[in-house]
Amino acid sequence: MKPLDIFLFIIGIFMIVFGLLLLIGSGINFNDPESTNTPVTWAMMALFFGVLPTTAGLWLCVTRVKKGSKDKQEEIERTILTLAKDNGGLLSATDIALKTTYSSDEAGKFLEEMHSKSLIEMEVTEKGSIVYRFPGMFSSQDKQSYRGYSDDSG
Repeated sequence: MKPLDIFLFIIGIFMIVFGLLLLIGSGINFNDPESTNTPVTWAMMALFFGVLPTTAGLWLCVTRVKKGSKDKQEEIERTILTLAKDNGGLLSATDIALKTTYSSDEAGKFLEEMHSKSLIEMEVTEKGSIVYRFPGMFSSQDKQSYRGYSDDSG
């Protein structure tokens, strides 16, 4: 998570705690015979100072967690695509595990997910290893072998 997301998550936690404390206080004072406030007043205070902050805090926390999960998924995909580019468009789970902090099981799951979305093609080698082909991704050497391909913008 980015620092801003962490900060907003913490703010959300404080809002939840604040709202719950005020809900508890309103509930305790709701039937207090010595109170000058009517039950309707306590109900309104519970709604505005209890339910709304709790709900807003919960929403803030949930959205930050979802965003963090999405950011991590995008980072993983970027890492896999970079490795695939470096390997000429072919990659195995072991390649990812050797060059990143992900285990081969995690790498296999990421590749399977990309395969299920039809982003990559799965192939089995003659020795029975599973490799994934990234269509349209070529090494620099492959690109140079194509007639008319040029990396320069000039």
